[in-house]
Amino acid sequence: MKKKAVEYSITAKKQDFEIIKVRSSEDAFNFAKEFYHEDILIYESAFIILLNQANNVTGYAKISQGGISQTLVDKRIIAKYAIDALSSAVIFVHNHPSGNIKPSQDENIAPMVPL
Repeated sequence: MKKKAVEYSITAKKQDFEIIKVRSSEDAFNFAKEFYHEDILIYESAFIILLNQANNVTGYAKISQGGISQTLVDKRIIAKYAIDALSSAVIFVHNHPSGNIKPSQDENIAPMVPL
């Protein structure tokens, strides 16, 4: 008897957007405003911005959406999108609906860097 396998996929939706060169955190912030919508004040969420070697944006992806006070991020999903897009760099984008800009103890992203 054959075992049945399940095929999982995370698919990307291709759409046209203006090519943006990211030279600063302000450039990344301005680009991120384009995909953060009205739920920015309700839910914590995490996105990545994918860049090529010239620091031009090649795509973005929502990695996680949580509740009002936290969201979980799986670095394997970040790696999957970065590898699939052959990205040279990834910018991590995250919001705090409370408006508090100080990261919590759980938000130390340094351990996330080594994939």
